[in-house]
Amino acid sequence: MKTSTVIGAEDPSVATNWNNLIGKTLNNKFEFPWLAPMLNSSLSSNQENYQNIGGNGTNKTKYKMVAGKKMVGVFISVWLKEQVLEKYCVSNVRVCSVACGVMGYLGNKGCVGVSMLIEGTSFCFVVAHLASGEKKGDEGRRNHQVEEIFRRTSFPRTTKHHPLTILGHE
Repeated sequence: MKTSTVIGAEDPSVATNWNNLIGKTLNNKFEFPWLAPMLNSSLSSNQENYQNIGGNGTNKTKYKMVAGKKMVGVFISVWLKEQVLEKYCVSNVRVCSVACGVMGYLGNKGCVGVSMLIEGTSFCFVVAHLASGEKKGDEGRRNHQVEEIFRRTSFPRTTKHHPLTILGHE
C-alpha cells in the first residue's frame, strides 16, 4: 500500500468503478459479470448525507444503491431492491468512517458504516479492516481498534429516532 494512499486524498474513481460493476451485476446487465470492463459513471463515492430515498418508476433496475463509501482499503456499498424502495419508507441514510490505523488516526485500518431507517426500524451495516497477525499483542491491538470504532462512530442525527452509534441500532 502506498503512503500517499493512506495519507492523501481518496481516488473516487475506484469506488465508482466498484459500484458500477456491482450495479451491473445485480441488475443483470452483463451475461458474464466477471468478464465485464469497469466503466466510469456519475456516482459519487463521497455520499455522506441521504434523506427519504424513494423508488423511481421510470427506472426499471432491480436494485438501487442507497449508500456507498470508501476509505483506503475499506469499502461499503448498500443496495436495496427497487420494490423495497417503492413499498417502504427508507430514510435517514447516513454514512460514517472511522480511521484507526497508524497512530490511531490514519485510514489504513478502521471502518466505514451505513445507517438507515426502514419504516422506522434502524439498520446498520459496517465493514472493518483491523490489525492482522497472531503475535503477542496483535489480538489486543485488534480489540482496541474495535473499541475505537464503537466509541468514535457517530452518524449525524436528523430525528430523535435515529441512532447515533453502531450499538444503538436494532
